[in-house]
Amino acid sequence: MAASYVVRELTPDDAADGTRAWNELAGGTLAEDLVRRIESLLGQSGSDDFAAFGIELRGELCGIATARVDVHPLAGTRGEIEGFRADRTRYALPTQHA
Repeated sequence: MAASYVVRELTPDDAADGTRAWNELAGGTLAEDLVRRIESLLGQSGSDDFAAFGIELRGELCGIATARVDVHPLAGTRGEIEGFRADRTRYALPTQHA
């Protein structure tokens, strides 16, 4: 049986762990200034216009998605993914939607 992934919205309290995971998923190559900006961005998760989601496997963060949230009077609330970072090789994440 394949392992199950858990996707959950990150909270501002998850910003440091999410930033660390993002940098690890980038091979630890992110510049310090960029790391600080990512942590600031992830700290806004759950606000009216931004959300970040963590993908976990066995309690370990193996992917992150960020999205802008838009509220339209007729269409309702929707979001658009802005960024996605995942370790597909290590965790065998699916590469296409069903």
